[in-house]
Amino acid sequence: MSLTESQKKVLEKLERQVQDLTESLNRKNEELEKKENMLRALEEALNMERKAKEDALRRGEELVKQLSEKIREIDEKNDAIRRLEEKVRALDAKLKELSQWDEKRVEELRRKAEELKKFELVIAEKDTEIKKLEEELKFVKKREERLKGILERDLRFRVFLILQESGKRSINELSKSLGLAVVQLKTILSELRSMGLIELNGENVSAVFE
Repeated sequence: MSLTESQKKVLEKLERQVQDLTESLNRKNEELEKKENMLRALEEALNMERKAKEDALRRGEELVKQLSEKIREIDEKNDAIRRLEEKVRALDAKLKELSQWDEKRVEELRRKAEELKKFELVIAEKDTEIKKLEEELKFVKKREERLKGILERDLRFRVFLILQESGKRSINELSKSLGLAVVQLKTILSELRSMGLIELNGENVSAVFE
């Protein structure tokens, strides 16, 4: 069956329209593919950007954490420094106090040294006086020895010396010790009692030391 001219024209027109539509469809497909490629690229870029932001946020959080830790360490060190400064101030105050105490102590020691020197001078003077007294005592003892030697010849003194050295004695014991008659001894004892040198108590006699 052959086509008429009008049908051929219509068919050609339709074919051209189909071709045009096909070409348009191909262009649309190409554009769609390009847009899909662009969309994929954009999605990849967005994913990369999102990942970069997440990484940056994570690094930022880590930095904030590290910064917080550093701030805490700095605060601890500042506290330690403040405590150390307080200790240093306390030590300075203690050193000043000790310095003042040392000055007072040195002054006190100096004063005591001066007092000791004065005391040593007093002791030296006393030693001199003691030496003089010892010399005088030696002289007195020598004189007493000489006087004793002289007085021992006196019966009254001999009786007093015996009583002074031996304590209480009976009249009979003294009579035998001295080789004197009781009557003569009683006369001597009476004289010594009147002088306040002895005490008579019946037949016993003793020297008075006060």
